[in-house]
Amino acid sequence: GPGECSTSMRVKDALREGCIAVMSDAVREAAAQYSGSAPPLAAALLEAFARYIGWIDIGLVANDRWVPLLVGELGAPSAEVRAASLDCVLAIIGKRME
Repeated sequence: GPGECSTSMRVKDALREGCIAVMSDAVREAAAQYSGSAPPLAAALLEAFARYIGWIDIGLVANDRWVPLLVGELGAPSAEVRAASLDCVLAIIGKRME
């Protein structure tokens, strides 16, 4: 209902102001670290993060840290990691920039 939407927006706004940049860096570092040794974990991190891309600042993912990682992971041995990376790339492309 309307109360849930209001609560959801307040949570998203608080996240945008506070911890999203830290979370973005942590997910990127962990995905890079575990892509080879624990592909299901790296894929799960990327899949979860792809869901946030639509409402976070584009500069947090369309940058010189994320883009090389995602492009590199498109050639990963793990199909899970490739698919999750592609989901992130598609989310970035699909994000409407203002």
